[in-house]
Amino acid sequence: MGALQVKENHKRRGLGTLVTAAIARCIAEQGDDVMALADKDNRASRGIFDKLGFKVLDNCYWLRTFPTIDVERTWPVGE
Repeated sequence: MGALQVKENHKRRGLGTLVTAAIARCIAEQGDDVMALADKDNRASRGIFDKLGFKVLDNCYWLRTFPTIDVERTWPVGE
């Protein structure tokens, strides 16, 4: 599952849980495993996933690196 963000004036209405549950159900109905990434310090996100029965299976650590040479990089278009 990708990033989901609820606008500030719509928070605490259950919309995040509703959308997350619907997306997870669609993925599961297609026979795929449902996996989500949530920052361990994002209590609202973790609360939604806990409520829906998700379990923490592993931790992921990200490391940002910079090119060692000055190369202009662009995203492929239309792929």
